[in-house]
Amino acid sequence: MKKPIWLQYLEYVPLRIILTLTKVLPYRLSIKIGRTIGLFVYYIAGGLRKTANEGIKTAFGDIYSKEKQRNIVRNSFKYLGQTTLEFIQLPKLKKNKKVIQLVDFGDSLNVMESLLKRGKGVIAISAHIGNWEIMTAATSLLGYDINVIVRLLDNPKLDKYVESFREMFGTKVIAKQDALKYGFKELKNNNVLAFLIDQNWAVGGVFVPFFGKLAATVTGPAFFAYKLGETPIMAAYTYRENGIHKVVFEEIPVIKVDDRDEFIKINTANFTKYYEDIVRKHPEQWLWVHPRWKKRPDTES
Repeated sequence: MKKPIWLQYLEYVPLRIILTLTKVLPYRLSIKIGRTIGLFVYYIAGGLRKTANEGIKTAFGDIYSKEKQRNIVRNSFKYLGQTTLEFIQLPKLKKNKKVIQLVDFGDSLNVMESLLKRGKGVIAISAHIGNWEIMTAATSLLGYDINVIVRLLDNPKLDKYVESFREMFGTKVIAKQDALKYGFKELKNNNVLAFLIDQNWAVGGVFVPFFGKLAATVTGPAFFAYKLGETPIMAAYTYRENGIHKVVFEEIPVIKVDDRDEFIKINTANFTKYYEDIVRKHPEQWLWVHPRWKKRPDTES
């Protein structure tokens, strides 16, 4: 539901001013400021901290001590602040392709090239870990046709501004309600159709385990895979290491099942398990402030 126009401006104008001022900061300084802001938010935003604490307890309550869990949550806020400031710096990083210098693709581009050579397009699944925006920007800047399915913000003015940052690198943004309208076309044109699969899916979706607890999950990737039959699935994620964004592209085999609903549920569970394993490796770099387990099955009391 769109917010009233007065509220849209009330949110947009101050934030636009702040973002414009922040863009002039040197990149390295903006990272430090971002981490400091993230830590500040950790202490003042009780609701977000509570959501993150509940999530970390669900995932690691039987593994890590309470102190370890608090440290992970605290660091995740720092990384979130850093990610935000890095995103704001994207226009500056576009000049002379400086964003490429911050990314280590390793063998990932060869993986994606081999999948694209099949001529069936690529269904990419990703998650809010590391800086997913820089990963997408750098990949698009190298000339790959990346189409990202997104949930539009409730504030259209703010949403348009955020989308402009993504699209300046060549990334195409597709609203989730238009996924069917444009998704098949992009895949048939042998392009990449990308989904973020680690968010709570309020409407539709399917419940699959995530850290042992059922979580409502987007079914788009599995649905397109079922309909198209031969289009490969590629996991795409990034994590920070020594100031560099390490990017990983890896094919995930599709589990063949004749029944459509069973195909979607089994493969969605498989994709989710893949990212659960990644979060286990880099827990402080995942978006714990998101209420991943908010929606519950009707049968659950």
